[in-house]
Amino acid sequence: MVTEQYSELNSDQYSALRKGVQLILSPDLEGQTQRIWISSGLTPAATMSGHRSYALNAFIPQPPWRLPNSAEYQLLCADNSQANLLGWQLGSSIGVCRIPDPVLTPLITVLEKLELATLSRQHFLERLRSPENKQAILPISQFLHRYFLFPHQPKLLGFYLKQPGLETSTATLAQLRPSGQAIDPDQVVYVGMHLDSWEVAPIERRHRSRNRLCINLGREDRFFLFINLTLKDLSDALDPLEVKNDPNGVRLGELFMQRYPSYPVVKLKVAPGEAYIAPTDNLIHDASSIDKQQIDLTMTLLGYFGLPFVMN
Repeated sequence: MVTEQYSELNSDQYSALRKGVQLILSPDLEGQTQRIWISSGLTPAATMSGHRSYALNAFIPQPPWRLPNSAEYQLLCADNSQANLLGWQLGSSIGVCRIPDPVLTPLITVLEKLELATLSRQHFLERLRSPENKQAILPISQFLHRYFLFPHQPKLLGFYLKQPGLETSTATLAQLRPSGQAIDPDQVVYVGMHLDSWEVAPIERRHRSRNRLCINLGREDRFFLFINLTLKDLSDALDPLEVKNDPNGVRLGELFMQRYPSYPVVKLKVAPGEAYIAPTDNLIHDASSIDKQQIDLTMTLLGYFGLPFVMN
């Protein structure tokens, strides 16, 4: 009863976009204008996902999508003067940057020799482990140093192959399979909009967790989906008793989406050769390949990244 009353009191405050996580676009990006869309809210995945299997209580964005109005755009995006004044915020800044073609070309050349559509992720990774292919990754690793907030060794989470046409693309297996065994698509369960927990930090320290840099290695645009509120913002919107019972905030995203399904999701375009940087341990997110015709391919790292032109 207390939780229902708390949600009713806050429902009007969370029916429209609020100021929260700031999006910073590198000045060298092409097509700055139509890069952001806003959903009509959230919906249980079971009502929209067709034949795809989603986890129980999973949520996905509610269509239709629309361009943000000027007020919403200002809530979402920090201009360069604001960004330089405030600096990059590890737990509440999202950035998009461009990786130069000469840096990506060695790896792209390797990828073009592989028949991606016919490879399982296991076999794809085995191909990339050859000495020649490892050498093709080196220019990218060296270039990414300019996005380090401070010297450190980021963790390569891996290369990810996803099918086109997915509302949300993060999935898990319904049951574990022996290493190297082909994955049956019917055994894949999609998780919907979610919160990462690479470091399982408590709510008050989530903003210090490592963030993610994800490069689009495919030939088409892909989309990063997110709710522009940090985990602390979500906890402020929920019943304090619920927050107290979940000190690491693992379920707060699910609870927020259940309580406030009218809150919009932001869809951010990441073009081929571009990368997004985002604090995925501190905000609800996923990716989408909904408009793609070809395999969605990414390279993802976990570390302490930021855009250099806004670093203090």
